[in-house]
Amino acid sequence: MARSRDLFLSAVVAAGAAFAGVAAYRTAHVTLPHAVRIAIARALGVEPSGVLVGAVRLRATGLDLEQLTAGQLAVRHAELRPGLRTLLGGRATGRIVVDDLMIEDPPVSRVDRLRVGHGELDLGPDGARLHGQHVVIEPRSPHASLPDLTIRVAELGVELDRGHGRPTPRRIAFSGLALGPIDGLAGGVRAHDGGIEVRAAAPGVQLVAHSEDGAGEAELTLVHRALGARDARLLAPLGVTALEGTLSGTASVTWSKDGGPIAALKLLLPRGALEAPRLAPTAIRVDGLALDVRGHLGDGGAVLDTLVARLGALTITGRGAITTDEDGTELSLRVELPTSACADVLTAFPEAVRPALDGMGVTGELGGFMELSVPLDTPSAVALDGALALACHVEREPPLADAARLRAEAPLLTGARSHDGRPLRIELGPHNPSFRTLAQLPALVIDTFVEAEDGRFFRHPGLDLGQIRRALAHDLETGTPGRGGSTITQQVAKNLFLSGERTFGRKLEEAVLAWRLEERLGKRRILELYLNLIELGPGVYGVEDGAQHWFHKGVASLSADEVAMLAALLPAPRRGMDEAFQRRYTQLRGRLPGIIAQASQ
Repeated sequence: MARSRDLFLSAVVAAGAAFAGVAAYRTAHVTLPHAVRIAIARALGVEPSGVLVGAVRLRATGLDLEQLTAGQLAVRHAELRPGLRTLLGGRATGRIVVDDLMIEDPPVSRVDRLRVGHGELDLGPDGARLHGQHVVIEPRSPHASLPDLTIRVAELGVELDRGHGRPTPRRIAFSGLALGPIDGLAGGVRAHDGGIEVRAAAPGVQLVAHSEDGAGEAELTLVHRALGARDARLLAPLGVTALEGTLSGTASVTWSKDGGPIAALKLLLPRGALEAPRLAPTAIRVDGLALDVRGHLGDGGAVLDTLVARLGALTITGRGAITTDEDGTELSLRVELPTSACADVLTAFPEAVRPALDGMGVTGELGGFMELSVPLDTPSAVALDGALALACHVEREPPLADAARLRAEAPLLTGARSHDGRPLRIELGPHNPSFRTLAQLPALVIDTFVEAEDGRFFRHPGLDLGQIRRALAHDLETGTPGRGGSTITQQVAKNLFLSGERTFGRKLEEAVLAWRLEERLGKRRILELYLNLIELGPGVYGVEDGAQHWFHKGVASLSADEVAMLAALLPAPRRGMDEAFQRRYTQLRGRLPGIIAQASQ
């Protein structure tokens, strides 16, 4: 009898202890001291600093959390709420709640980092349910040449089957999925015949993906999707600050076990607008833009097989690659303009990027190509080549930029701006006492300025591919657009007809007007205008006023050394004789003997 009573009392005590243990686990917040974190880090096989605040590693029947080894595991807050069966040694049941979970290199294929803002895992005897909020998945890029992609999910739910062996997913549902500029996707993942299928949708967007036995395909369809701020941020590296319009098209990827993925992109923007200060100072209207791109990943890198861009009646094609070998990584690109009507090319560009060309009438045809090769490890070694078959005929000059007016005396310089931003008004003729014809200028002055600014001036047709390549190399090396690469002809076009902003639109207008100046005026008149327009100090224009300002005498009286100093003020005359000027002056002075010899011939 006493033995039975003792057994009964022992059972009551054990039950009470178990109940107290359950209550304690349900209310306690797990915080791990330093020594425990070190022990966990050793068990995980990582550095102690990898366990940032707290971490838990469990071994329970039916729930193999021993598989969750990671490079780093950090938990700001965790609660363990085991069920009674767990405490009595059965299959693990109960709830695990975590906040601010971060796992680096989790045991999931091709995932670098997993973060969960808030997560709850409910464990039943035969199944489990996982709910996560603010989930961020950072997968590894499938190829070194491709950028990494971050996947964000606002809400994620997973049902797990615990019936046989390791837990396997039954269903996965998500909402608020963001893939790059596409967000707000809601849908689910289903398993079928050894593979999986993903379906999701958002206003104007549909996503369907299939994967089975290491192969699969994914397609994203856009149907009149409204463009906005998120899309503009995607194009921010191109200088886009705002974007509007509706976009339609498809983006697809197919992959197999034996080859790299193949991607295709087709987009149509019937009508839209963007703001991009690097392209134009005002909003750019875009009508009828179509883009067709196909590419693949090969053994050596990413290959752009075809690119076809259509803007109005203009078509541009291209191909390229990013390849990596023992010499490093190189970007190569070839862009071609098939023979097209000159009028189609001119009108294809939005009005915002060519205001100075309004009213221009052209006939004839043109075509050409450009090839670019950039070693990404040494971008200053960029290679540039190209050719233009130009057979355009101008029937009407643009009224606001008519080069024919400059054959004789041109009354005013109205395109450029003074150092304080006001329009300049400079007489280009004998009514201006500072104006000097070429016949009035010493040959040394002419040759020194040509050598300093545009050594191939008498050999190029207004544009110099070599100068453009050197300017591009400088910009790639420094990471900022700063060097213009303009010829003397382009500078005259800019000073006479254009504003001073550094935009693609201005460079386009500059190139067309340089061609018109070369056609209508000839080299000597262009050079004469240049030497009378060139800025040589704040509010100082032309070589005569420059000589008076810096040396207090006429340009015809300057010594060879003084001429070199005057020319070395370019291309930053408003900064005066600073350190950059000293370097330019030293280089130019070293070339003076050859310049003097040429001028004396």
